[in-house]
Amino acid sequence: MLAIALLRTFALVASLASLASAAGSGHARELPHRRDNLIIDGDLADWRGPRLEVRLTEPQLPAPLANTGVFYLVWDADHLWYAAAIEDAEVYPAPSGVTGASLYQWDSVELYVDGAGDRERRMDEDDTQLILACDGRHGAMQGDELLRSVADWEVPKRERRGLAVRAAGRRTATGYVVEAAFPLSAVDVARAQSGQRLALDLGWNDWTEDHPRLPELLKDLENLALLAHRTSERDVAIVDPDSLGWDGLLDWEARAYRAWSWSNGRDYGYPRTWQHVELVGGPRLAEQLLQRWGPARLFGLGFAVVLGLAILVDLALRRRQRRRIRELAARVEELSAGPATADASPPPTAADDGERPWVSRLTARLADDASTDPGPDVAGRLLDHVRDRLDAPLPVGEVAAGLGVSPRTLQRACRQQFGASPRDVILAVKMQAARDLLASGRWRVGEVAERVGFESPYHFSRRYRDFHGEPPSSAIPGRAERGDTSPIPPAAPD
Repeated sequence: MLAIALLRTFALVASLASLASAAGSGHARELPHRRDNLIIDGDLADWRGPRLEVRLTEPQLPAPLANTGVFYLVWDADHLWYAAAIEDAEVYPAPSGVTGASLYQWDSVELYVDGAGDRERRMDEDDTQLILACDGRHGAMQGDELLRSVADWEVPKRERRGLAVRAAGRRTATGYVVEAAFPLSAVDVARAQSGQRLALDLGWNDWTEDHPRLPELLKDLENLALLAHRTSERDVAIVDPDSLGWDGLLDWEARAYRAWSWSNGRDYGYPRTWQHVELVGGPRLAEQLLQRWGPARLFGLGFAVVLGLAILVDLALRRRQRRRIRELAARVEELSAGPATADASPPPTAADDGERPWVSRLTARLADDASTDPGPDVAGRLLDHVRDRLDAPLPVGEVAAGLGVSPRTLQRACRQQFGASPRDVILAVKMQAARDLLASGRWRVGEVAERVGFESPYHFSRRYRDFHGEPPSSAIPGRAERGDTSPIPPAAPD
């Protein structure tokens, strides 16, 4: 018994020395983020990419008794993912029916997680121990405040049932493999993030002989009351299926139990010896938004953003189009050297050039430039053509044919003289004529629409607003000020 106590003391001192060295350097191992979920099936083929990898070898036993193992860990916002591949010459799985915390009594691996990363002297409620049997069965223990208050144990813990752990394990030719997804909410981590620190320990329980089920302390209220009065553990009740007693437990542990951990000790599980790790990496922005907002809200937000962008683009395009139209109107106004007179007569035709002097002056000015470029001549004839047929729809192809040129030539001439397409030039002439007719005060909006070649007053009003930046009614003398929307009476016969 004294030898066992000395061995435990030596292992604890070695662990504390290792911890002091690590704490002095302030070093924390990096624990990478995992973007894709792993399949918990006992097959480690999908454990590719960045990961924290820990390799352990039991140094105190000769081969082939000494186990070796490699442990992998990664994290996401909700889970700590954990896997281990153990090489063990003799694997002793737990008998059928053994569950929970008792699984440590046969070949298994363990993971300790301190969610606060504080490594207190004693386990508390944010410390959890996960036990994974070699066949995938699992159990969990959690730091317990009641036990902390009644007994001065360094690991006051109680079995935690119902923990949402996903685990799997399988035997291999050289030992066994286990993997698990551990919920970080079990250690009070609501949502993990990069830069956060945890404290971990991991290791294995290796048994070199098969053995009966060993006794364990019964942690009911009566026993806890006894412990609170400083009663020896030998005087409290135990769960002892094979009637071995405490001496039988200690004998079997000394003879057949060979545990080893990341903290370099056989007797592990003490929070102050655990290793600090720092979470690094993190999910993509889309994953963060999905986690934060949820699919429905994220879809609604995305739809709103796309709709808002579409509205902004539409407004920008409309604004650009209106600017181009107004620039064209200013160009036509400049070349025409002034608007038509306010007493314009019914629809302008080829016979009333005197009532549309701006058209004649524009035609003449374009004709003066024709000696250097055929463009002005084509453009001038275009204005004459539109003036003579204001009440017609005037498709560009028909206009080009009427002028005896190709649509491409007409296009080039309009670009040279007006910086616009033939369609826009035709519209500009019609809109200028419409404003002159409305300004005369003798014609209704619908009648003016017909006289400039629009079948729909609505379509005419929309085009007029786009071109002039105001509704057609605003051009009628006195109506905008009076708010008058009554029909304009027809003009009296001359």
